[in-house]
Order: sequence, then C-alpha cells, then structure tokens
Amino acid sequence: MVWDSAFPEGLVARSISVLFENYERFYGVSAREMCRRLQVRIDRRSRDPFTAGLDRPRDGRQWCVVLPPAGHSEVQEGFLIFHELAHLFLFDRIGMSYSRSQSTAEYLEVEAWCDNFAVAMLFAEVGWRVVAKDERCRYFRDGSGANDFDAGCRRVGELITRACDRAEARIGPLFLHPLRRLARDLAAQG
Repeated sequence: MVWDSAFPEGLVARSISVLFENYERFYGVSAREMCRRLQVRIDRRSRDPFTAGLDRPRDGRQWCVVLPPAGHSEVQEGFLIFHELAHLFLFDRIGMSYSRSQSTAEYLEVEAWCDNFAVAMLFAEVGWRVVAKDERCRYFRDGSGANDFDAGCRRVGELITRACDRAEARIGPLFLHPLRRLARDLAAQG
C-alpha cells in the first residue's frame, strides 16, 4: 500500500529515481561485489545482533557498512548491506541524511525505501526482476506508512514472500529457500 509521504513530492520522486537507477546499474550483482565496486568497506563492529549501519568517512576515507557480529546467513547479510547501500545512494546523490531523532514518519519512510531496494537487489541476484521502470514509484513507496519498526519487519517479510510466490515457477524453490527463510525471520521479528 502506498501512503502519503512525510517528504515533499519532488524529494520522493528524486529518491525513487536514485534507488531505481542503482537497481538497474547493479542488477544481478551481489552485495559484497557492489561494495567492492563502490569501494565501501564492510566491518563487523555493531554491538546489536540485528542492526547494521553506515559510517561516514570523517577524513576522506572509505564509507563503511557496519554489520552485526557473525551468525547471519549470506542472504541476511546481503539484505543488510543492500539496505545500507541504499542509504549511501540517497545521501550521496540527494544529500538525504536523517537519524532516529527525526520524526518517526520520516525515519520509517526512508527505512521502507531502503528495505524495498534491498529486497529488489536480493531477487536481482537470482535473476528475478521484482520492479519494472513503470512500477518503480509504487514499488519503492510500498509500506511507507508502517508506523513502527515491527510493522516494517512484517511488511518486508510479506513483500519477500509475495515475490517468492511469483518467482517460484520460473526460478525453482532451491534458489528461493534462503529468501523465504529471511521472510519468516523478519515476520517473526516483527
């Protein structure tokens, strides 16, 4: 479901364009390979086992995706990395920076956009296009009205499940099994 935005419509349109351009640019590329191409480091120093983050370079050094300690599947880590790279694209191209201290509506809306990008990229890795150019606005804005973190997790789990259901006949269950497990984990977390 698409919701009214907490942001001006022009900013929403630019944000969606940036995310879609990078979806197209890196279609089929793994999260770690995307980091390599973008010269973004990956570090495991997050103290929270479920939270990743993005460190800005203070002295001109590389950006860094900060992951939780080991113990997550490759698909879970891919989701976290793609999500954080979406934040990087929004910051780099639009200057969109925010924190949890901003309004909850703004924070959750940007989180939904980045979650949707991560889901699209996970499916792109297995060759399944979940978003077409003419559907990009609807796709990236889906779930922007989630009113808390748990609802957002459930929504992402449902988004992954729906995409798996559509893709299964063409791709086969073997490739989708890790994505379905991620969907279950997110739904349970929410």
